[in-house]
Amino acid sequence: MKKRNSLLRFGSLVLTVSLLGAAFAGCGTKDQEAQVEENEKPVAVSASEEPASDDSDELQTITIGASGTDGSASDAARIAQQLGYFEEELEEVGYKPEYIGFAGAGPALNEALGGDSLDIALYGDLPAITAKSNGIDIKVFASYCTNYPFAVLASEQSGIASVTDLKGKKIAVGFGTVPYEYLSKLLEKNGLSITDVEIVNTSTDGPTMIASNQVDALVTADTAVRAYELQGLGKTLISSNDDEEISGLLVAVAKSQFLEEKRDAAVAVVRALDRAYEYAKADPDDTIDKLTSDLYSRELVALTYSDTGFEYFNPEVKDSVIKRIESTKQFMLDNKLIAKDIDVADLVDTTIYADK
Repeated sequence: MKKRNSLLRFGSLVLTVSLLGAAFAGCGTKDQEAQVEENEKPVAVSASEEPASDDSDELQTITIGASGTDGSASDAARIAQQLGYFEEELEEVGYKPEYIGFAGAGPALNEALGGDSLDIALYGDLPAITAKSNGIDIKVFASYCTNYPFAVLASEQSGIASVTDLKGKKIAVGFGTVPYEYLSKLLEKNGLSITDVEIVNTSTDGPTMIASNQVDALVTADTAVRAYELQGLGKTLISSNDDEEISGLLVAVAKSQFLEEKRDAAVAVVRALDRAYEYAKADPDDTIDKLTSDLYSRELVALTYSDTGFEYFNPEVKDSVIKRIESTKQFMLDNKLIAKDIDVADLVDTTIYADK
């Protein structure tokens, strides 16, 4: 796969810190669930451009949750929302989607899954493993991005010029999040460990802290890091755009009971994601339009998705995806992010895709 271009630009950065935390931290530990504030409770929204059909009241509702308050997903799932593919495919089997936004990200999505108030969650593999380890009987039945990049922003005053220079430095990153995993693996690949740096645990205050020299570096989504660089907060040190193995993996999950009782709905969701994947490959220019939002300018999106083959949108849970989940699970065990081991074979379900 070609690497996505990382020379990203925003016209102006008014990135709401809470939105960044929700969008990019989306994968916390169970302890973080208690931190979800009252104003971060789920809000039902419609993220599709397609109008509801006249007989929509006759359809059963399938709730689909994603990080952020507007209910919009990212990558292939966002394309499926924008083009109404979820609506079309679900209606074929008697359902309609209801999109629910969770500003509390991974922990809040897991809480909703555990409380039976959510049917399908769209988030990272790390919170999915957390849920399974905590006793929530879920299955990963699709992926919708296998190359979600993260990066390190170093302050100008830090003297950091290479990954090895991070040793002994203060780094802002949410403990137990996917960016935290990226940082850990990045350090290991460069002869260091997470204990060689001082972690400042935050998924939202990194930009403020690096601007006020409270930390030497921060780790978050690659797009945000590039935007912060343009604002003069520091320099991009390195990005996982250059190393897909340590980029983020985004997956669709549902409880096993849901997959048993409403398997046709899960198959419809996979068909919608597969249509989004095929659409992205066939019309990359319009796909970039669809991925543009108030948070990401079209110019930034076009540069981010410079690999217009969009192979990373393939929803199939391939062996390579399972291997990535295994790696994340081992990382979580080694770093005591989960107390109970899980069987990854019991976490994934490849048969839903096979039935599409």
